[in-house]
Amino acid sequence: MRILSSMRRILAYCDLTERSDAALLRAARLAQRQGAELVILHATDGDEAAAHEALAAGLADLPLECPAALHVVRGRPFVEIIRASRSLDAGLVVVGALAESAVRGFVLGSTAERLIRKGDRPVLVVKNPTWRLWRRVLVASDCSETSLRAARLALSLRPDAQMTLLHVVEPQPEARLRRFGATEPELRDLREEALQAGRQALDRFRAQLPPEARIDLLVQQGSAVNTIPDVARELRVGLVALGTHGRSGASHMLLGSVAESVVREAPCDTLTVRPEAFRFELP
Repeated sequence: MRILSSMRRILAYCDLTERSDAALLRAARLAQRQGAELVILHATDGDEAAAHEALAAGLADLPLECPAALHVVRGRPFVEIIRASRSLDAGLVVVGALAESAVRGFVLGSTAERLIRKGDRPVLVVKNPTWRLWRRVLVASDCSETSLRAARLALSLRPDAQMTLLHVVEPQPEARLRRFGATEPELRDLREEALQAGRQALDRFRAQLPPEARIDLLVQQGSAVNTIPDVARELRVGLVALGTHGRSGASHMLLGSVAESVVREAPCDTLTVRPEAFRFELP
């Protein structure tokens, strides 16, 4: 399946550490596939000429699949990434995460964390040091417009991947309902009604995506914070995509409670997409 993309530029951030290597390789492969320009940015608090020389030297042995324009600026990394993404009209920002240990997982770093909180462009956090693009993609959907944007972007980046749409139904406050006299059969009925409503909502969500796309639907009941990473592990997906606001519209609150936790805990690359109207005021 081929999905036409309007992505003209991809912005990748390099902090001159090993966490950047996988991010730069992934960004270059995506840029080559999308026919987009790749721009590699580095922010420094020192001499710009020396930083540019270090950046060029660091990239010399990296097998990038397409040419890249190098930009070195003075300033705070997350601020300069947001500023550059706007001035370049980047369709995607790519940053790396560092694998700390097999037990503790990945460390995002302050730049990535601030970027996914405050950036207004889609952010791809690369965790796995593999050259291959994703074969399986998980889209965590609350059936909002922002979730739809995330699903469409994931499809445009990897149209041939097997995609699973996951909708998590939050559990009912059963302990409280029991105090008010709810019986176990009644609680079972409530759970099934909630799951059925979730399935219907996800069916409507799927209908807004290309019919030829390879998409499975999955509805589970539980905490989204735990369920999304667990399903990602179970399905062995290479990418989890999700929007950073829910039905409440409180984008930063949900990012703190769900999306940011998923980005930190997922065992794979993550793609976060902001509401179209979101804009952070730069300092």
